[in-house]
Amino acid sequence: MTNQMLELEKQISNADMLIKQGSQHRLELLNHLEEAAGEKDVLANPLDGCLHVFLDLGSNRGLQIRKLYEPHTFPLAPIQPLYQRFFGPTEDRNLQEICSVSVEPNSKHASHLKKLSEAYATCGIKVLVYEAGVGHKDMKLRFAPFKSLFGHEVGYEGSARLLHDDESVEDFTETHFHDNVEVEEVDVMRFARFITDVVAKRKLPVSAKVETPRVVIKADIEGAELKIIPDMLITGALDNVDNLHMEWHGEASYRQGREPAMISKLAPAITAIADLSKREGIEHQLEVEEMDDETYTGMLIYKPWGDFTEKPMMTC
Repeated sequence: MTNQMLELEKQISNADMLIKQGSQHRLELLNHLEEAAGEKDVLANPLDGCLHVFLDLGSNRGLQIRKLYEPHTFPLAPIQPLYQRFFGPTEDRNLQEICSVSVEPNSKHASHLKKLSEAYATCGIKVLVYEAGVGHKDMKLRFAPFKSLFGHEVGYEGSARLLHDDESVEDFTETHFHDNVEVEEVDVMRFARFITDVVAKRKLPVSAKVETPRVVIKADIEGAELKIIPDMLITGALDNVDNLHMEWHGEASYRQGREPAMISKLAPAITAIADLSKREGIEHQLEVEEMDDETYTGMLIYKPWGDFTEKPMMTC
């Protein structure tokens, strides 16, 4: 009886140890599953499946994106020939393989841009919306929207901009001729990293074997070009860009101070580098051009055209 009791105690002890090991093993399996799920989320690229990518920096209410997908609604927009050059004739475009990225820090436009993304999603068109500004590092900055310039109403705060850390609101209003400025804090994304880590690493569709993938950037970012373009050049992000068209905010744009002076030097320099990439037959050729297409916005001289941002969004 004593020997049997000892044997039973030994078996119970072994069983208890196995239960503990099984419990530990279960916890380890759960941890591995959670880690694997986390890695999968990290590795998921929101631009996978996109043949072409259009990035709209300073998107405002997303009118440039609408001009790409609804060219019949905006036939006189100067941007249309550029879209044809890089994305093909309107009738030949596969809109589901042309993806857009909207980057806009003004919180007043967030809801409208989200509705635009949701409307296009019904047609299988991918439009990513980021409520942020662009810069040379991830950070937070003050954002200054304003309603008037030289006493004239600026629709939808179209010339709002980020303030630098060492820039006061008083300095901003004095050097940029603005008034009625209400500052808010916004997120700023390092744009060069977004190009190298997301745009450049997207999984291309099968159609990329017969059609050259294109990346086109529109930038109307009120001076932030001084931050992002050198960063894109140094990090190699520009190697993944085919066209950069923008409104330069140098001294010719009625601004004062160091920033516009430096932009006036940057603009011809980066344009010359882009021209050399073509003239010297560089493997990857970049286009840089000035383009400020404000047609159909209802702003300033385009008021007689009407405000097309209020027109019904395309759905399927």
